[in-house]
Amino acid sequence: VMGCSRCEERRGGEALPKADHAPGAPERENEVGATCERGGSYDEVIRCSACRAQLSSDRRATDPLGHDYAVTEKAPTCTEDGQVSYACKRCSHAYDEGKPALGHDDVIVHTPATCTEAGSSAHTCKRCDRSFVETGEPALGHNYALEHVPPTCTEPGQITYTCKRCPDTYTEVGTASLGHDYAVTETPATCTEAGHVVRACTRCDDTHTEEGAPALGHDYVVTEVEPTCTEVGTSVHACTRCDDSFAEEGAAALGHDYVVTETPATCTEAAHIVHACTRCDDTRTEEGASALGHDFSREASPAVAPTCDQEGRSAVMGCTRCDARQGGEAVPKVDHVWTGPLWQWASDMGSAQATFVCEKFAHHKRVLNGEVSVRDAGAQLVYTAVVNDGVREHVETVAVPKKPGDDSNNADGDNNGGSDNDNTTGDGDHNNGGNNGGNGNQNNTGGNSANGNYKPGGSVNAGNNSGNANNGSAGNRGSYVDRVNAAIRNSFSDNSSSRLKATGKSSAASAKKTAPVDESTLVDGELRSNGFRITLDDTPGSLKTVEVVPFTEGPAYDALIKKATETPGGTLIGAYDVILKINGEEVHEGFGSLRISFPVPSQYDRRVATLYHAHAGNPDDISSYGPAAVNDDSVTFHGIEDLSPFALKINKQGSTSDLAGVGQKAAERFDANALASGAGAERPSSDTLAPGGPIAWAIAVVAALALLGALAFVWLRRMR
Repeated sequence: VMGCSRCEERRGGEALPKADHAPGAPERENEVGATCERGGSYDEVIRCSACRAQLSSDRRATDPLGHDYAVTEKAPTCTEDGQVSYACKRCSHAYDEGKPALGHDDVIVHTPATCTEAGSSAHTCKRCDRSFVETGEPALGHNYALEHVPPTCTEPGQITYTCKRCPDTYTEVGTASLGHDYAVTETPATCTEAGHVVRACTRCDDTHTEEGAPALGHDYVVTEVEPTCTEVGTSVHACTRCDDSFAEEGAAALGHDYVVTETPATCTEAAHIVHACTRCDDTRTEEGASALGHDFSREASPAVAPTCDQEGRSAVMGCTRCDARQGGEAVPKVDHVWTGPLWQWASDMGSAQATFVCEKFAHHKRVLNGEVSVRDAGAQLVYTAVVNDGVREHVETVAVPKKPGDDSNNADGDNNGGSDNDNTTGDGDHNNGGNNGGNGNQNNTGGNSANGNYKPGGSVNAGNNSGNANNGSAGNRGSYVDRVNAAIRNSFSDNSSSRLKATGKSSAASAKKTAPVDESTLVDGELRSNGFRITLDDTPGSLKTVEVVPFTEGPAYDALIKKATETPGGTLIGAYDVILKINGEEVHEGFGSLRISFPVPSQYDRRVATLYHAHAGNPDDISSYGPAAVNDDSVTFHGIEDLSPFALKINKQGSTSDLAGVGQKAAERFDANALASGAGAERPSSDTLAPGGPIAWAIAVVAALALLGALAFVWLRRMR
């Protein structure tokens, strides 16, 4: 409590909540000790380290200690048994174990037989003094190897006998000496030496020499050498028979005869003047003007900007006077700048994915799985998905209005046509009861509506409906929801290669089916198939075909997703390529203005959607339609003048713009039959309509009444 220093006013003193217990280390209490053969036990107690309050107690058992034996051992010998005695140190338990006599463990030393002596084996026990010797194999005798030494020119040959097992050896005389075998080599006389004859033995090194012809003397040839720039001329005397030579001086040296060459300065080298002799290789250089230096003003190659996944390069500049270049340094990659997220919910609302797109490069995407929770908010089921991108958390909330029959009502009143009974349990399945009579202040015209609640981990089983419709029939909404959701799930199947097709001629009477699987019809100028509805101009006698192809990759998909993530949040329903064929030929534009209705899972009724359109020929040319309201499991967009890839997004709740000024039919936010009957569909939540409040509602009601008037006018014309 803080008091004012000048008056008696005080502030503070608010109650602080109790602190949580802080569990301390486990403690042992009520311990019972273990014995050799029986285990013990104790209580493991955890107390608060602050107040010592007992938080938990767990009785735990300990293992028996086992016997701790003192061992007395009498070792066995080679001929006598031994014994080991065991006595527990903690109790009276004891027992003996015998050990048999070891027997002799002999070390045997073998002495092999030699050429002159027999072999033997000496046995000696390692543990006692017993020993004896056994006689082995008899003496082997000598085993001689013979070595023949051939005779030489002066020595006779011999044979040497050497035993392979012992040093014994002796020698015998062999073949007599051979005598010398001389080869004669004659060397002729040279300019300075006399000739001679050499006799050399071919078997040994014995030689002797005999003198031959006398020395010949030199035989000179004279060659004149002209003078050079630096050396005088000479007369060279060279012998024709050997390498002997001598020179005599002739004419004087000529001196150099220089030619001057000037080299201008370059970027890296100074200018220089070269003096080169015309008669020899002598040169000398004089330095001129200094080097000019490089002029890097010419762009050799432009700079390359860095991207999210590749380094860039600075510009390379070239010298205007030479081939030198500078620059081209690596520029680090830039960081991703993520936009989004764009959410995609599973059809059962049990899981959600958040897609982030780099605003620099649309093909860089990051997909995170969200943690999904669900909360019952009375008239709505609120689904919340949370992801953390490493910087902050992103939260997406989808409020799904409950359908009639989601909550039981036991109040007294009239119920025309029956009531729905849904049993909702934590994670179980929902079973719609169908026609159960009940009391409630509800006047239902048009029969029963059986709806299943969506919940993670469960399933929806639509009940059976019956009843007469006084002012129209609502039909079996549950089965329609199942059919539309199944179509959406199938459109995103990785294994699906089929296309959704809608075909028909210009009148319902001449409708022709061409799709082999889908039930396709042309009704009131609309091609309809699996929830897709496309309004076409009436072209008599023409066969019109519409193919809707879901896709999840490619440049157009990347550009659409990037555009959709510029406004964070919201849920991606799908991306589609819509193809119109007239008489079998694709038509992308020039057919006027179309109106396309896209199927939307029923949990997004009363929400607001935006359609993104990647125009043909340029995927980066993206326009958008809407926002438009989702009603009765579909959303409709007008003014489409060319057909190419589309992406449909449900906007984030709580951040949508006012729909009143958009070129969509405001009545599409409401159930027209409900408004006419006065029963009224459930009022859309404030976060799915424009923030204009009552004014927006008034505009919507007027638009709805105008639509009803137009429908009545059309009906009267048909009646005539």
